[in-house]
Amino acid sequence: MHTTISPAILYFGSIVLLITTENPDGTPNITPMSSAWFLGPRCMLGLASISQGTINILRTRQCVLNLPSENMGQVVNTLARTTGTEEIPPMKQSLGYRYVKDKFGVAGLTTQTAEMVSPIKIKECPVQMEAELVGIHEMGGEPFLALEVKILRTHVEDGQVWLDMRIV
Repeated sequence: MHTTISPAILYFGSIVLLITTENPDGTPNITPMSSAWFLGPRCMLGLASISQGTINILRTRQCVLNLPSENMGQVVNTLARTTGTEEIPPMKQSLGYRYVKDKFGVAGLTTQTAEMVSPIKIKECPVQMEAELVGIHEMGGEPFLALEVKILRTHVEDGQVWLDMRIV
């Protein structure tokens, strides 16, 4: 038997990222997402073109990819249906999104200054990757984009060991 659900975010063991970007007024934005894959120092991000995070990346060409720990599920869920866009697009309204100006505050997260990009890092995330936009790929008329970013610098929480490109 299966139960029909409507989760706040689709997460079935694939990577979840909390992408930090900079809004036009200089405040930080957090975009939770789970459509990402890595190859070498590059990452492909599948994002809605109407997302404030996407708009910010296209404008500034910078972001930070923050990997939450497995015990940060509630943080991810708290952010899942929030938007940094004051005028919520109809598609997001129909999905129950709400406008949140201070996503760090609502999620109880702490800002941390990045070294190579303007967007800030999320202190509580054990892995933080500063990145720059290097490619934009449209997805056949859909309201989604595949953004290719190059990782400029990676930060790993103290106490973690970096072996063979994995955190153990």
